[in-house]
Amino acid sequence: MFSRGMLALVWILAVAIAVSASITWAADDSGTIREAPDVQPQQAPVETIDDVFAGVAEQAPGFGGAFYDSAGRLTVYLQNAGQRGAAEAALRSDLGADRVGAEPVRVLLGQYDYRQLKDWYDRMTEVLAIPGVLETDIEESKNRLRVGVEQLVVRAAVTQRLDNLGIPRAAVDIVQTEPVERAATLDNLMRPLRGGVRIQPAFGGNCTLGFNAIHAIEGAGFVTNSHCTRADLVVGGLDNTIFHQDVVGNPVGIEKVDRDLFVGGACPATRKCRYSDSAFIKRDDGVKADLGIIAKTTQVSPNDGSGDVLTLHTTERFNIVGTVPFPIEGETLNKVGRTTGWTQGTVPVAGTCVKANQAPNETLICQDRVTARSVAGDSGSPVFKVTNSPNPNDVKLYGILWSTGPPFLFSRIGQVESAATELGPLTVFGSVGGVAEVPDAAVAPVAASDSAGPGAGTLAGAILAAAVAGALALGGAGWWRRRRGRR
Repeated sequence: MFSRGMLALVWILAVAIAVSASITWAADDSGTIREAPDVQPQQAPVETIDDVFAGVAEQAPGFGGAFYDSAGRLTVYLQNAGQRGAAEAALRSDLGADRVGAEPVRVLLGQYDYRQLKDWYDRMTEVLAIPGVLETDIEESKNRLRVGVEQLVVRAAVTQRLDNLGIPRAAVDIVQTEPVERAATLDNLMRPLRGGVRIQPAFGGNCTLGFNAIHAIEGAGFVTNSHCTRADLVVGGLDNTIFHQDVVGNPVGIEKVDRDLFVGGACPATRKCRYSDSAFIKRDDGVKADLGIIAKTTQVSPNDGSGDVLTLHTTERFNIVGTVPFPIEGETLNKVGRTTGWTQGTVPVAGTCVKANQAPNETLICQDRVTARSVAGDSGSPVFKVTNSPNPNDVKLYGILWSTGPPFLFSRIGQVESAATELGPLTVFGSVGGVAEVPDAAVAPVAASDSAGPGAGTLAGAILAAAVAGALALGGAGWWRRRRGRR
């Protein structure tokens, strides 16, 4: 008969083996990250602004959304003004006091509770499968839903689908909008590398280096658009594209993480989806880079295209000191790109968490807009907010631009860092104003793993090792007791 110690030892080893076996290993012979078969990319990778506002409505029933007005004051829709205090408290808790501001929030009478809007919006995903529909969104500043179509001739098909889904027509604006164009065409050689400068894929064309980063598995590198890795501008899939900086002939890195498109779940029928247009480029040995630094030009370029300013400031640069997972309608954001330089604008009406259709059959889920200029070559530009806090030129990173504008579209940093569907966790700034230098590419900050996600292989090994150690300790303790009993 087994002793209790022996039974415990067997149990621990069994659990260790079961847990280790349950972890999916996903790497080819070269160590390249591949999507694990049990990953469920159709699940939302991070909390969105829609989730946050629905949560606020749980605490303040009748809350219908929030946005910044033209004066920069946070404005909310409420069905009952008596919920103002509860709504403001929930927003301060969920967004942070700095994003709510010191003044009391402005209140407008709303017709729809945000939970109802989100339920309709989630159901409205089916509308994106209609040919000619370009995007869907919740319009926070109007307390309504929005469907963007290329031609109004499809309005009848859209309204019929809305009727079938049980979504009231009065709650939805159907508007004609321009198709989004990807922007693929600070030109000089720059070392150390910084965000906002020109990079070139080996096949030609121009894009922008978004921001330097340390990937949990691949080590030192930088982030740019996935569509910059292919000549046909299609998003998704690892192509091992080599990137150069300034001109072809000055290689700086190779594409290492670029997730495949997925189908099902939040993805409209007949389409393939991702949550960001992003790829991680592993930096070559010997190429230096400044972590958390974005190039700054001498002034802001006008959004009317009357004169793009590309001259770099001789003594100043933008320092990333934090990240913000999603924007709010009315916020002022910036970008620095290879072609148009530094431009800025606001997050417009119907500018947050947009589902945007792209040719031939791609949809990017929950993307955001800024009313600023962007043209070919600006793809990959870092999108950020200038806070000048705690120091002048300090900024917070919001994401990565991928379209022309105004308004341009960008993928929010919270989704870019999703381990389930996108690049995984990234270190994008240093501890002191973002001035720390990225370590040489040859020195990986975290031991490489063949896992489907950051640290999965290490986790499995750790679990197994800990269990074995525990079992040995338990068995050893029993042996020691028996040995002492024989003395």
